[in-house]
Amino acid sequence: MPKHVDSGAHAFALRVGHGGAQAVLFGVAHAALAALLRDVRSVRTSLAQRADRVGRVAPGPLGECAR
Repeated sequence: MPKHVDSGAHAFALRVGHGGAQAVLFGVAHAALAALLRDVRSVRTSLAQRADRVGRVAPGPLGECAR
């Protein structure tokens, strides 16, 4: 390994090869995206429950209220 390489990620990529590093990065990105989608769904559910508690339905895609 060249002496100028001091980055842990770069050293890891050199050890496992390009395909292995790409697979690791894809796995990390996939996990981050899945966590973000869970958070978005949780917020939407929370807002819908709050709207039901005050007697309204959350606005639809056109902004209208059902009740």
